[in-house]
Amino acid sequence: TTQWIVGSDAISTAGSNDFRIIKSSAALNNYNGLFITASNYNVGVGTGTPDEKLTVEGAISASGKVITSELEDSNEILLIL
Repeated sequence: TTQWIVGSDAISTAGSNDFRIIKSSAALNNYNGLFITASNYNVGVGTGTPDEKLTVEGAISASGKVITSELEDSNEILLIL
């Protein structure tokens, strides 16, 4: 049975009030879920240290358009026309 934990940062001793949604109590120090920092409201998916408004650790899938005003890549971008 999969258990989900929803609530404020259960592992913080500093009372950070970060918010997370994770699987099972055994994974409290595992960030493989959704994490929102209380200090700046950045959202992390698969990471507990989101540097941007949305930080995703791993692949991202989209079924529709991806719209941006700026595109930056640290390696190489492949455009298929």
